This record gives sequence, structure tokens and C-alpha cells, in this order.
Amino acid sequence: MNDPKKSLEMIGKALQSQYEALSTRTKYKQSLDPNVEDAKRFCMSLRRSARDERILFHYNGHGVPRPTPSGEIWVFNRGYTQYIPVSVYDLQTWLGAPCIYAYDCHAAGHIVNNFNAFVEKRKENEKKNGPDPNGPPAEAYENCIQLAACRADEVLPMHPELPADLFTCCITSPIDIAVRWFVMQSPLLRGQFDNLSIPGKITDRRTPLGELNWIFTAITDTIAWSTLEGPLFKRLFRQDLVVAAMFRNFLLAVRIMRVHNCHPVSSPELPDTHNHPMWDAWDLAVDHCLVQLPMLQAASEPGGVPYTYKHSDFFEQQLTAFEVWLKYKSSDLDKPPEQLPVLLQVLLSQIHRLRALVLLSKYLDLGPKAVHLALSIGIFPYVLKLLQSPAPELKPVLVFIWARIMAVDHKAIKQELVKENGYAYFINILIPQDGPVVNAINVPEHLAMCAFVTALFCEGYKQGQRLCMGPDLFQACLTHTEELESPLLRQWATLCISQLWDGYPEAKWQALVKDKTALDRLSRLLNDPVPEVRTACIVALTTFLGDGETVNPNSPNINATAVTSGLTHGDIRQKELSFAISVLALTNDASSIVRREVVVFYSKFVKQYRSRFLVAAYSSLEEDVAILRSQTNIDDIRANSPAHGSIYTVVWRALLVLTEDPFPEVADYAQDVVDYVFQLLRKTPLSAEVEKLEQYLVQYSMSSLSVNLPELQNNSPNKATRVSSMGPSAVAGSGVGHGSHNGPTSESKFSQTLLKRSVSFANTLKQYAWGSGEEEQLQSQNQHPQHGRAGNGSASGSNTLWGGFGGSFVNSTGAGAGNLGNTRSAFPTVTTVAYGVGRRPRPVRYQTKDYTKKIVLPLASGFFEWSCEYFQEPQMCNTESDEPGSERYLERVWRKSRNEHIIAETQVQKEMAVYGGWSTHVGLLNNLTQPTKLEFAQFEPHLVGVDDRDGVTVWDWTESTKLNRFCNSNPVGTRITEAKFLNEDDVPLLLTGSSEGVVRIYRHYESVKNIELACSWRVLTDLLPAHRNSGLIAEWQQSRGALLVGGDVRVIRVWDAPRELCTSDIPARSGSPVTALTSDQVAGNIVVAGFGDGGIRVYDRRLGPRESLVKTWKRHKSWVVNVRMQRGGARELVSGSTDGQVYLWDIRLDEPVLSFQAHSNGMRAIDVHEHAPVIATGSQTVGIWSTNGNRVATVRPPSSGYSLGSKASQVSALSFHPHRMIMAVNNVQDAHIGVFNCTDDPSRKYGR
Repeated sequence: MNDPKKSLEMIGKALQSQYEALSTRTKYKQSLDPNVEDAKRFCMSLRRSARDERILFHYNGHGVPRPTPSGEIWVFNRGYTQYIPVSVYDLQTWLGAPCIYAYDCHAAGHIVNNFNAFVEKRKENEKKNGPDPNGPPAEAYENCIQLAACRADEVLPMHPELPADLFTCCITSPIDIAVRWFVMQSPLLRGQFDNLSIPGKITDRRTPLGELNWIFTAITDTIAWSTLEGPLFKRLFRQDLVVAAMFRNFLLAVRIMRVHNCHPVSSPELPDTHNHPMWDAWDLAVDHCLVQLPMLQAASEPGGVPYTYKHSDFFEQQLTAFEVWLKYKSSDLDKPPEQLPVLLQVLLSQIHRLRALVLLSKYLDLGPKAVHLALSIGIFPYVLKLLQSPAPELKPVLVFIWARIMAVDHKAIKQELVKENGYAYFINILIPQDGPVVNAINVPEHLAMCAFVTALFCEGYKQGQRLCMGPDLFQACLTHTEELESPLLRQWATLCISQLWDGYPEAKWQALVKDKTALDRLSRLLNDPVPEVRTACIVALTTFLGDGETVNPNSPNINATAVTSGLTHGDIRQKELSFAISVLALTNDASSIVRREVVVFYSKFVKQYRSRFLVAAYSSLEEDVAILRSQTNIDDIRANSPAHGSIYTVVWRALLVLTEDPFPEVADYAQDVVDYVFQLLRKTPLSAEVEKLEQYLVQYSMSSLSVNLPELQNNSPNKATRVSSMGPSAVAGSGVGHGSHNGPTSESKFSQTLLKRSVSFANTLKQYAWGSGEEEQLQSQNQHPQHGRAGNGSASGSNTLWGGFGGSFVNSTGAGAGNLGNTRSAFPTVTTVAYGVGRRPRPVRYQTKDYTKKIVLPLASGFFEWSCEYFQEPQMCNTESDEPGSERYLERVWRKSRNEHIIAETQVQKEMAVYGGWSTHVGLLNNLTQPTKLEFAQFEPHLVGVDDRDGVTVWDWTESTKLNRFCNSNPVGTRITEAKFLNEDDVPLLLTGSSEGVVRIYRHYESVKNIELACSWRVLTDLLPAHRNSGLIAEWQQSRGALLVGGDVRVIRVWDAPRELCTSDIPARSGSPVTALTSDQVAGNIVVAGFGDGGIRVYDRRLGPRESLVKTWKRHKSWVVNVRMQRGGARELVSGSTDGQVYLWDIRLDEPVLSFQAHSNGMRAIDVHEHAPVIATGSQTVGIWSTNGNRVATVRPPSSGYSLGSKASQVSALSFHPHRMIMAVNNVQDAHIGVFNCTDDPSRKYGR
């Protein structure tokens, strides 16, 4: 073309059309060979029209001088007679920010270098002179993006077969130049294509050109994502479509131009990508297309043979590669798969979409890190768009994907769900339809995920609640709460209702108006067998409680239906009171999660009816003081109390009891509620009277302390003065002296509490919360001086006045072996350790209570957030313990092999137990404190000894080494009466039971560092005072997961461990306490109990509780020490009483099978080996007996001076190892535990 002007116009139009192919929405303007003034006006007009949007500035510098080293480009003067330099600084000023620059000229690197230098100069000037009022801040220029064709010392390639503006071609038309360059580089293809043109449209993925562009996008995204840092990738490839397209094409320019000795430059700088392995996949895709090009061209000619284009299998191969990664490399999320960006592009294809979604769901199932990685590559717009798809086969996998995304990042995407109406997708699935909504497989699980997504959409989002408030969703969720087969669906349908109601009274009213039975149906879940469902129900009822919000009767959401229904605020109040009564039954639930949520419910209930609770608290305080003063007019006081007998008083008493909950977190929550009420009470006109009543309780507590625990008085003569001077609030809330060694001293704790809390009376009132009179308390104290719970440190809710002093003023130095006790008994081998000394195991998520923090009601639940974590955990793959090759799996295999080896090794020793010698002493363990119960683990080399207070010591009996000692946290005056091992086939747990009716289960009990309190709850309530107490007696049935407990009560209570519920109360049918429990460990139906009056009763759990007593034996004339049914062997049933009489029973017979007198001077302990036919009895010596009644051996004291067998000593505890022929024995008034082994004695075997 001879006309330069027309050539220039054609070049400009071609460049504009190429950019328009990148983005049709962007407006483009040309400035062809402008002079200085035109360039300035052009740039400034662009900024005015763009405002704060990004400007694309493409500089084609062909035919003009190169940029200068000082950063100047060249334009014409006004007369077009010469070139005039324009500084990049001026260009920055004219265009402002943000901008993206493309420089296609020689030495383009000079422009980039000086551009960045001028930005730094602007920042310095801004620091000195302040920001420029006529321009953007200097930092805005830093965000400008620059693409340059070459470095400062390079010239552009001048290959005759390449276009002069090669860089521009790469940036604007990548597919065309990439194919041409591939042909040039291939010796086989070079010269075969005279007119190289790929048929099709670039926007149609079904055509060859569109498919190549699709593959190119996937490959360049993959290269960028695998080489760039996450924030940079998001900025360049996901925030702006034009910027993303230009940078994809820039990667191609880097690859092509480096072959011709040019190194394109960018700002921000990119790492080297020209030799990325994915370029080979691109070359293969191009070659696949070019091979078919001659046939396509021939078919397009007249008379040509039709030819169907064979699409590339690139995406299928990438999906296969991704599937292989998921199978073999998914454990290494630090090196994510390169195919993840390709997966996004595959979602655009209907052919591969389902497979891609399934693979994506498997990837997201790996955890939050995988979800974040998927979101970082831009998956969200794709899955959001797919919510508009009506395809039923996509619903299950889409629901799963959205559940994973919402579980990780729901707050940022709620508005997007509103814009695209995506929330309706999940609501429509939740609402029952005539036909199946999702696939027939795992329908409840998918419905639960829909409820989860909807609940998160409503959480704290008013607009989301309004959009979901329709009655159809509420009724659907209510229906799903009755799904018996899916606890997960019941849980999340209930939580979805709770989020609909939370802080949105219109939704509550509408629910009541549409279905008056809705709340009754919902409250049935309080008795659900699954603890998470029970907790979810409490959460929903908590959100239903009013919190001061008012409902506009003219609201469009509360229409005339509410008026015609006759529903009033009084009806709502009655519902709330009925809920408060219903929730009371869960205060003794075995699940700590349920009990904590009960306290959260009552915290909101207390806040709403706080005036009534002030009356209840004062009346209860006045009544308790009157009981302590032994006033005879207690009935008059109760009759004159406006709160006596009201639901508020009952709830208040329950909260006082919960302040002494054995689980620290529950106790902390309850203490906050009680302290909140007392703070308000101190602000009323009754504050002076309250002060007097509190002072009386403190003085009474101190006097009881000095009378019943004189050893504490001896160790701290001035403690009473110190406490009384500070007042009851500091005493009750101080939490001092709990063996906790992190945190402030006891004095600082007192001062902190005194300054920050007006009163902390929750613990001081614990014993009065039960409503027991002084007479009953004194009777109990005479047996065991039970004044309160030992302190738990500033982190615990179980610190009482007495326990606090017991731990702090007696000994607060720790649990070291040489510094455990403060009071020596008359027997030098026994150390008396004060209550509360030693490490107190805490729950794994327990956070230390901050006494300086202001109490705000209602308390935060946290259950909803905790439940959401379920959807962050892997669901598709096996757990680690079930995954072959994993560490946990190999550990489990090893444990199983070890257990089988121990069983096989010990089976042959059963006969030896009858004729062998039992006097071989293999260990002498110094427990320091007096052991009262010993328990061997089945397979671990562990022996647990519990002392006569709250100490638990774990030994490795094979090495005679102490592994751990910790405090059980039972109250002062109580004792540990039971110890059991649970789940011994795998990782064992330790259960302890104490005489106040509480069991605690510990995980990693043998580790000083890792021990945890797994759970704890009160298994027995209403303990009866007696002349002689048995404490808590327990029997664990591993096969059924059942815990049977008895003791100083009139029932045998059965707890279901998986469901964390009391399943039945079996009437004991005896006025004496239960002293021993045993059961059939195989089927678990037969339960045998021994009693304090010598009776033995057999119960059959297959019958109803009232008909379960099937046999009663009354041959024993004194306290039954133990009754034991063997787990293996002949499964003998043996009982023994304190008078030394031993019986062997057959439950089918009324008379014993065998009886013998083991000792004539009384018997304190008896045990039966689980598998061998031997019985051990303990008096002054230990007698080993066969189940035939023959005395096998008598264990004599060892030569080391161990006192067993002396006339003054009596056996305190003894225990057989469940499998090995090992026995542990301990004496009264002796802290040592002797471990004895049975050895082979052939002479006795053949001499029988």
C-alpha cells in the first residue's frame, strides 16, 4: 500500500479489532502519530472518561527512535517535522492510575525501569511535601501494570517470516501467531501450509479455533498458577478479564521471543515460564489440530469429502492425571496438582462437566487448604453459575461442593448467592417434592448439606433470613427433624431453624402462626438419642427466647393471619417457660456439650427474666442462711417468699448445681451466670442485706473448715483473717490453690477478683443448691467430711472455699515426687497429699477462664461453629486409622498383633496358676500415698493406683517406673472408689469414679504432657447418707458400650456411652448400698450386684427394669467386698464378704456351688482372675485359692522390708492382671505396691 496514511489507519483498526477480541465490553480509541499536545489531550481525556477505572495504553514504537535511557518516548511536534521526547513522568501524570501499559518497541526495558524510578520519586516527594491534590497518591502508581517487548539493551527480532510487531501479535492474537510459530519451528510441517488459517470461531469451543483457544487458556492459567505466588496470581489472572488475557498472552510472548534473543519484561516481574512442561501439552494440541487441517480444508472445497473434526483429548488426559494425583498424591497439599486450573475450564464443557465436578468434590474433600486453593484459582464464579443448571445429576455433587466452600468461606459469598438467586437452589432441594430431588443414594446426607448451606446463609445475615423466611422452608426443616435414619439431617435441620430465628422475631411469629404444634414437635428432640441433635435442639430453643426485641404488628411479614390466630405475647411467654422446664431434664445429661448448651440457654433465660431471678436468688440465699441457723420458721420463710416453688427458683437451683459440674467448661459457664445475677443483686436496695447474708455464709464456711480440716489450720494460722478481710466475693471467685503453676499467685488472684467482680458466689453456695438441710450435711460429713470441691485454679469452675485453701495454703508447689504432701501420718511410709495438689487434666479445647473479663449475657454458644467443622473434615476417604499404610493404621495393626500375642502367650499359663508359686516378687512401687484400689490394663504395661483422696498414679509395672500422677478433681472429703480401663483393644482410656457420684474419663492418661479430660458427668444423683458408704461402684461392658453404676443409691443406673444417655434405672430392691457390680461381658445381659447387707442379686437386662430381678442370694452375713464374673475360662461367678466367706455361684441355682472360709480374722479384698481358675483373698496375708476351694499359695512379705503379712497390717487392695499371671497387692498404712508373678513349680504340679 503506497498511501502511508491509509496504512496507518489500517494498522490502527487491526490493532483495535484484535483488542476487541480480548474484551468486547471495553471501549477503545486510537491516537495515530499524535503530536505532543494531541497526546496530552488524548491521555487526559481518557482519564476523565475512565474516572477510577483502569486505562489500557498500548505504545507501538515502530518507526520512531528508541526510548532514551532517561525514560523518554518520541512523538511528533506540532508541524510533524521532527520527533520530540516525552518523559514517562509526564505520561504518568497525564494518564494517572490505575493503568496497564504495553510497550512494543526496541529497548522497551528503558521505559519500565524509569517508570518504576519515577514512582519511587513520587513517593519521596509525597513524604516531603504531602500528597498531590490534583492526582492520585503515589502508591496508586505502584499498582500500574507494564508489559514490554524486550529489555533495555535488546532490539526486536527482524525475522522475515515473523511480523515486525511480534510482541503485539502475541499480546492480541495469540492463537494465530502460536500456530504459525509452531509450523516455523517444526521441520516436518514447515512449507506445507501456504495459507495457514484455523477454521472456526474463537468463541465457539466446538470449532478447531475455539478449542485451541480453550486449551491455550487452560494451559497458560496452569503455568501461571504453578509458578506465581497466590496474591500475584489473583491480581493478574482473576481480578480483570483484560489483564488476565494480556498476561496469558504475555506468557506466550516470553516463550516465542526468547527463541529470537528477546526477553520480554513485565512489572510486576514474573518468574521464568518459557520452559514450563505444560508447553509440551500445548504443542501436542496444536499438532493434533494441524494434522487434520488438510482434510478440513479439502472438505470445505466444492465436491470435497466430508470430514468430522476429531476433538483433542487434552482435557480427558488432564482429568485422568488429576484423578491419579487424587489417588496417590492427595496427602501432599503443599504441592497442589497442576491440573486444578484445567479443571475449571472443563466445567465449561457439558460432556466432561459431571466428571470434573466429581473430581473437584474429591479434591475439596481434602480439607480447608484444598478449598482455599480452589478458590484462589477462581472456582467460585463457575460453581455459582452452575446453580442455575436444572440438570438433576449435578445436584448431589454441587451440593457437596457448596457445603465445602461454605464451611470455609461463607461470609464472603452470601451477597453473591443473593445476586444470582443461588440460595433458592438449596431451599428447593430441602422442600419435599413429588419426585426425587437428588439421586436415591445418600439422600439424607445431601439434604443435611442443603440445610447446612442454608443455615450459614442465614447466620447473622438479615437479608438472608428475610429471603428464607417463607413457611415452606420452616415446615420442610421441621419435617426433616423427624428423619429417624439420619442424625446429621436432624441436627442441621434444627440448626437451620435456629439461624432463621436468631435475632429475627418475625420468623418466630410466622412459624407459630402457620403451625401451632411446631414448637412441641421441635422440643421432642430434647430426648433424641444423639447428643449433637439434643444440643442443636437447645440451640434452636435458645434462639426462640426473646431478648428484648419488639415485633412490629404492622410488619408485612406478620399479616392478618397472626391476628386471627389469637396468638399473643403471653402465649410466647408460656412457651418459653415450658421450654425452661423441659431443658431442666438435661442438666444431668452425660454429654458435656449438651450441659454447656443448657447453661447458654439459661443465660439468655436469666437475662430476659432477670428481675424474677433477682428475687429467686435473694430468696434462696435467705433460705439457705435460715437452714444453717437451724431456724424453726423455715416453712414460714418459704411461704412468704414470692419465688418459692416457682420455675425461676428451680432454674436458679439448677444453675447453682451446674457451677459444680465436673466438666470445667460447663462449670465456668454456670459460674458466669450466677455471678451475673449476684452483680445485679448488689446494685439493688437489698445490697446491704445481701452483704450480711454472704458474710454469714463465709463465716460458717470458715468455721466448718477449721473444725473438719484441722490440718489446714495448722499450716496457715492467718488464713482466716486474710480471707474474711477481703469478703466473700474474693473468696468464692478467687480460684486459689489448685496445683496450677501457670498464672498469678493466690494473693494476686484474690486482688484481681476483688477489683473486677462484685461477687462470685457460685461455688460458696454449691452445697446449699441441693436443698439439703444442715442435719443431712452433718451426717454426711461425719462419714466423709464433704464440704466442697477442691479448687481448680483460675481455669476451673470447681473451686470452692475449702478446696481453694486445701490447694493453696497447704501446698501449692506442685506434684513432684518429693514435694507432694504436707502432713505426715504416724506411719512413715504413707504421705498424705492435700486435695487439689497435682496436675489437673483439662479438655482438649479448654480455655483458661479470664476472671478480669466482664460478664455479658447471653453467653456465646460456639456449638454452631463447632458443628460447621464437620464439613471441613474429609468425608469421602477412609479415616487415617482405616487407611492402609498410614501411621495410625500401622499402629492399630501392631496393637492387634501384640494383643493376640499376649492372649496366646498367657492362655497356656492358666494351669500354672493353680500349681505354680506366687511368691516371686517382681516389683515394689512406692506410691507415696495410700492406694485404695489397683487396676491393671489388659495389654498395656500399666498399673493404676488411686489413693484415699483424689490422687491417681500410673505405673509401668514392667519397669517399676512412675509414668504420671494427676489430680482427679473430686471434692474435699470425697474419695476415688472406682477405676476402669475402656477400649483396651485399641488406645485405652481411663475411667475414674468418685464418691460424689461423678465419673471422669481420661485420654493419654499415662502421659504427663498429653493427658486430657475426655469427658465427665454425674452418673449418680441424690446420694443417700449411710453409716457406711460404698461410694460409686461401676461396671464397664465393652461389647455393648454400657456403663453400669451403683453405690449409695437405690438403683443400678445404666448409661449408654455412644448415645451419652441414661437408658434405664434398674431398681436395686435393697435398702443397703451396692458394694460390687459385675456382669456377663460377652452378651452383657446378666448383671450381678453385691450389697452391704450381704445380699447378692442377679438382674436380667432383657426384661423390663421392674421385672429384671431374677435371683436373690442371702448367704453372706456381712458386707460383700466383691463379686466377680470371669470374662473367660469357666466364667465362674465368685463373691466374698468381710467375714472371710467366699462363694461360687451358678445363676440357675438357689444355693452356692462351692463355699469356703478364706480368712478367720476378716477379709478386706478379693479378686478373681479373668481367665485362670484362681481367686485371691486378702486379710493379713494374701491367699491364692483355686476355684475348687483349695488353697494354692500364701503370699509372704518380701525380704525388702515390705510390711505385707505383719500382724499389724491388713491388705488394702489387690488386683489380678486380666491375662498374665501377675498380681498387685497393697497394705493398709503402707504406700508401697507389691507386684508378684506366678512361676512354674513342676514339683508341686506332679505332687498334687
